[in-house]
Amino acid sequence: MGLFRSEDTQHPEPTVTLQLDPNCKSPFHPGSSAFGQVFFDSNIQREVDNIEVNIEGTTTTKYVLVVGNGEYRRVKIHYYDEATLRTINEVVVHGLTAEPGRRYSWNFCLTFPDGRAALLHPNPAKSPYKSTSGHKEFYASSPYQLPASFMHMKSHEHMAQVQYTLRVQVSFADQNKPCSPPPKILTYVPSEEPYEQKLVENAFHINSYSSSRLAGSSAKSGLAKFKEKLSSSSPTVKLSLKSTLPTSVVRGAAFPIHARLEVHPLSDPSVLNIPEVRIKIASIELAPLVIYRTLKDPKAIDMPMDNVQAPPEQELVEDGKAVVLNAVPQEILVAQQREDKSDVLVYSADFEARLPGDVTPSFATTNIILWWKLRVKLVADVCGKEFDDVAETKIVVITNLKSGKS
Repeated sequence: MGLFRSEDTQHPEPTVTLQLDPNCKSPFHPGSSAFGQVFFDSNIQREVDNIEVNIEGTTTTKYVLVVGNGEYRRVKIHYYDEATLRTINEVVVHGLTAEPGRRYSWNFCLTFPDGRAALLHPNPAKSPYKSTSGHKEFYASSPYQLPASFMHMKSHEHMAQVQYTLRVQVSFADQNKPCSPPPKILTYVPSEEPYEQKLVENAFHINSYSSSRLAGSSAKSGLAKFKEKLSSSSPTVKLSLKSTLPTSVVRGAAFPIHARLEVHPLSDPSVLNIPEVRIKIASIELAPLVIYRTLKDPKAIDMPMDNVQAPPEQELVEDGKAVVLNAVPQEILVAQQREDKSDVLVYSADFEARLPGDVTPSFATTNIILWWKLRVKLVADVCGKEFDDVAETKIVVITNLKSGKS
């Protein structure tokens, strides 16, 4: 009877409500405030120690490893890590005798800090991870900038999350466990940090392409064209399809894509007749690249772990769902250019694409890294023959919000 009995005196639950002011602007940024009112009423008289409102930022990682334990047995080994990024709190009342049937209300205002925030893990100065990661972006210690709100989920047991919650907590003099209604979820986006803009070039090479098409069209009969196609005298070239992509992009902003086709003659260059080439972008995708670490949870095992070996830490690299972008223009008919003092023919085209304004900015914490992968499929139509390549690069997405603005 008394085995699971609470030591707290049983009282009717009070009504506690947390209400954000309609003028609060979401998402929240460094220096912006979450403000509103707390409402409290109770059917009986209660001695309130204090009522506190707080914002808490956390990073959470989960993973389940399934391993064999005998011929027919499978064991689920759970991994879990939660790190507190920052807690912002305000005590709205201290020492109150709440009268029954009376509704109380208090204002609150909590401001997100500017600059960098300390990581409040079990040891606030160091990461709990012992093994060396292949990704140097993981922070080994604090401080660092608060990351954006983020969710990468494959299941409730397989996820990486950055979350900010707003909650109210009521502590009573005669009750150990505080009263706290479900929290509100806040969306947070950090300010822009300086980042060196670089361009990266991708190249796709066709070592040898031979065709009578490269000599241009003529009035020859179909049979003559066929024989010429089989002839060793058909022009032969080496093709290089190149693209230049940025390494960082501001969310909501346009970014350039430069395409360049190089035609290197491997036979007599004087017979080449390629006045123009059509270059187009067949597709552009932006996919999240999520890298996260998590720790073995000894308290969450489905069955005894006799003879089961599992690493104490896990590091996972996973792609998320891609966002499809559009190129402007989608294709360009490019006239021939010739490199100075060279037989190389060059065809260059410039395109533009734009990131959505709601893409999560890249970030790094002790247990989660978010990058983005930009994939661009280029197609070059050379005398009716198409050549294509998919260029891929890792980019940093940054926000265009300057620090100090709300």
